[in-house]
Amino acid sequence: MTQDKLVLEKNVHNVCYAFYRYEISSGLVQLEQTVSILTEIIAQNQFEETKLSEMNLLLSTILKAVENKDFIIAADLLKYELLPRLAEAS
Repeated sequence: MTQDKLVLEKNVHNVCYAFYRYEISSGLVQLEQTVSILTEIIAQNQFEETKLSEMNLLLSTILKAVENKDFIIAADLLKYELLPRLAEAS
C-alpha cells in the first residue's frame, strides 16, 4: 500500500471516530483533508472507468449524507464502502 493510501486510511478512521462521537466540526475538517488526499490518489492512479464511476457515485452519496447531517451514515460509507473499494483497486 502506498504512503498516500496509508494516510488516507488513517484520515478515514479519524473522520469516522469524530463522527461516531458526534464531534462534527473535527470530523468535517478531517473529511476535507481526506477528500484532498483521495483526489491526489485518483489523479496518480489509472482506474477503470467503471471503478471511477462507482467511486464518484459513492462520494456523492457521502456528500449527500453530510449535507443531510447523517454523519453516522457518512462514516459507515467511508469505512465500509470507500476503503474496501480503494484496497480492491490497488
